[in-house]
Amino acid sequence: MIDRFRVLAQRLSPATPGFVAAAAVCFVAFWCVLLGTSPRVQDRYLVPLLLGLLWSLSAWSFVLNFKTVPDPAAAAVGVFERLQRRLQRVWCWLLALLFAATTGALLVLSFRVLAIWYRDYGV
Repeated sequence: MIDRFRVLAQRLSPATPGFVAAAAVCFVAFWCVLLGTSPRVQDRYLVPLLLGLLWSLSAWSFVLNFKTVPDPAAAAVGVFERLQRRLQRVWCWLLALLFAATTGALLVLSFRVLAIWYRDYGV
């Protein structure tokens, strides 16, 4: 699983500036809408901006965390290097499980919140 995550993160790596820009735009727009508009406008635009911010930060953190997953240790290397690689890969596995769980929770949250938002403000 972590090797597949590494391949996906390396393929998404050129899009990292786009993820950062999307997060920055959503963050600034969120605060501008929150502080500078009426409650009616806030109700309409805060949910999509918040979800856009969460998804862009999630994609950015995915690329940053899984771009450099260590390879499995070869049998020819020393015992301590093999142990170090195994420990690094265990940490990557734990991070991958945590990331998968939080992404699943964000996916469910997005569908539920957008369904409610669409019912009230759908185009």
